[in-house]
Amino acid sequence: VDLLAGGDVTMAAGTGITSTDGNTRVEAGDSVALRSISAGSGHVAVLATMGSIVDADDNDSVNVTAADLILQAGAGVGSGSNAIETEVSTLAVGAGTGGVFVTERDALVVDAVDFDVSRVNAEANIITQNSALEDVRTTTDSEGAIVLVTGGDLTLNAGSDSSEALVADGSGNVRLDVTGALTLNAELDAGSGHLSLLAMGTLTQAASGDVTTSGTGTLDVQANAIAMAGEAVTSAGSGNVRYVATDTLALGALSTGGNVSLSAASITDSNDMAMNVSANQLRIVTTGTDDGQGVGTSNDALEIDVDRLAASVSGTATGGLFLTEADSISVGTLSAITINRVGADDTDLALTDDALGDLASAGHLVLSTAAGRIETLATNGEITAAGNLLLKAAGADSDLVLNAAVSSTGGHVSLDAGRDLLQNAGITAGGAGKSVDLLAGGDVTMAAGT
Repeated sequence: VDLLAGGDVTMAAGTGITSTDGNTRVEAGDSVALRSISAGSGHVAVLATMGSIVDADDNDSVNVTAADLILQAGAGVGSGSNAIETEVSTLAVGAGTGGVFVTERDALVVDAVDFDVSRVNAEANIITQNSALEDVRTTTDSEGAIVLVTGGDLTLNAGSDSSEALVADGSGNVRLDVTGALTLNAELDAGSGHLSLLAMGTLTQAASGDVTTSGTGTLDVQANAIAMAGEAVTSAGSGNVRYVATDTLALGALSTGGNVSLSAASITDSNDMAMNVSANQLRIVTTGTDDGQGVGTSNDALEIDVDRLAASVSGTATGGLFLTEADSISVGTLSAITINRVGADDTDLALTDDALGDLASAGHLVLSTAAGRIETLATNGEITAAGNLLLKAAGADSDLVLNAAVSSTGGHVSLDAGRDLLQNAGITAGGAGKSVDLLAGGDVTMAAGT
């Protein structure tokens, strides 16, 4: 089926386009008011060159049923109040200032779509008309949002022309709302907009599945479990980054000039010795209480480069908190960390993780620097562990400054300063027979009353 109009294509109430597993192309010079297209296992392209593709039914009924679908509009595809509903396997979308709003009933793959229809000319001969598009993207400087909702899994693959699967140019926001698993096999670029990735299943960032925004755009990632490949990178400009997993979080690299909040049952390092988190402030909360759970492991600490840190870690026995800081770090009260969750209608909802202080581990606690100072602040800078505890400020010019208490209820305590150790608060090993070990390259100075 091939429809072509120099102006609009308008489907009246109760009308539809049907083919028996054949391809369908609807092309308008301006806009398309869409009702129902059913192509079985065929392919469908809906093109609105200068205008928009809108859901004329204004309800939740499916607009397009097919194997693959191209939606391309000069302005918008769907709207925040009325998305285009689909039941397809593969999708490619291009839009302008109006953005992209698509709701898929089942599982969906974003990938290249390429097919032909047969156009009949005035001599009753056939001219092949090709339709081809890849990725989901808004045009340069359009500021259009992208909102994809699926009733099953969502997989993002790159086409042949770029390494990206989804691009919202300018300040357009992005929301991917997935009932199943979300798999990023290609780059996702939100321009300078806010980005929300929400999955009820596992969110997988493959090696090529980098996630990016810039400027003040925030990153909001939440799933049952999050698995970043070692090569995967998530980056923001100055906006905050929030990763929340109900179960496990395997970290590649997160980078921002703002703050980072991490929450999971347990957090592990998937990129070996490479940097895991670069930020201003880092907030960590884990909830898993099993043996071995926590943040990092004794054999593979998380590598961080942050100015200030606070954490509450529930992992027990061999688990706990294992961090290596690139340079200097302080422990104390963090600012509340706020991100903007993108709504289905492209409105923003501010979500805030409350201010957190102290370092607390229900297992072991190891915080070391590669070359820099460690300072605990007098207010909410206390460091506590149930197991063994090590603070090590490596480097000949690195001091260890304790302005808040350091204690373990059941393990040994070791404090190691490359230069001076300045004790302005108590140090306690509370377990029977547990030791306290202080080592400094320079001076050990105990303040009055300590």
